[in-house]
Amino acid sequence: MQTTVFDSNSYRYLVRDKTYAQYAAEIETIKAREKVMNIQPRVSIVVLSELLKHLVDPADPHYEECKNAVAAAILHCSEVVDGRRSVKSVPGLDYAIYSKLVGTPPNKDYEQSILSVAVSITGNFTDQHILSLNVPLSVNLQNELANRDGFYKGLLLSMKIMDPASTGFPDFLSDRNKRDQYFRDIRHPNFVKVAVLAKLSRLKSQYGEDIELTEELIDRYGKIFASAVELERKFWEKVADPRIGIQDATHKEINTFYDLMILIGSLVAHPDMIFVTRENQIVDSFARSGVPGQILTLPDYFTHIGVTGVPLHRYVV
Repeated sequence: MQTTVFDSNSYRYLVRDKTYAQYAAEIETIKAREKVMNIQPRVSIVVLSELLKHLVDPADPHYEECKNAVAAAILHCSEVVDGRRSVKSVPGLDYAIYSKLVGTPPNKDYEQSILSVAVSITGNFTDQHILSLNVPLSVNLQNELANRDGFYKGLLLSMKIMDPASTGFPDFLSDRNKRDQYFRDIRHPNFVKVAVLAKLSRLKSQYGEDIELTEELIDRYGKIFASAVELERKFWEKVADPRIGIQDATHKEINTFYDLMILIGSLVAHPDMIFVTRENQIVDSFARSGVPGQILTLPDYFTHIGVTGVPLHRYVV
């Protein structure tokens, strides 16, 4: 059975300008076609986290749409069995890598909390109930910010690995010789070592785990994540683009790069997956990477599974 994963914006487009009853009925139509096509929809925990961060404050301009998008994601990727909702999900990048490398889930399982909150909101859609979840929602927001910061620090670490004298992006981006060497490094077979070091730093930041970096671990990483590492090469090329000029974890381009990490995390768990997004940079990187699987826009996905009559308001490709 093939897996499909939607990004956060796909769910936002699916619910935009619709009532709960409207998009819930449309999702049932989508699921019926997916069943015929032998496709299992799974919700990315990172997608839920991105949507839930907008529910901490009811005054957030994206509150209503994201509240509905959370419900759409859970409805799409779950079934009610014996009165309980069972959700199919895919982990975030760090969780996926830790589980694959170590063989067991990390001790601090933030992802289960995110999933529980999302299911709770889907079952009780009132603003009063969402307000009662403010504590876990606030924790999710802080984890989201910490993950973005850890992600950015992983980028800085890659600079240090390649150039120990580097002080960060400004000097790196302004020095053509450093950039040229960087491109040579990421295209070298030993690039996997840089990828491993960056991943382990993020794992330690998120889970507080002390993982010893060994040659055996590096070799195992390269074999398990061969396609993901190839996709990362394209990502790191984007990092080195001086026209982007990333300065800190709040830079707007981090969002696109972070979405690419969601994609890689999903690929780790399901190499033949279909990823649904309209982010052009992700589409381009994926197409050039040569990794297995498919990447489709939401309208193209509907065509792929044979769904018609589901409007997408203000959808721009």
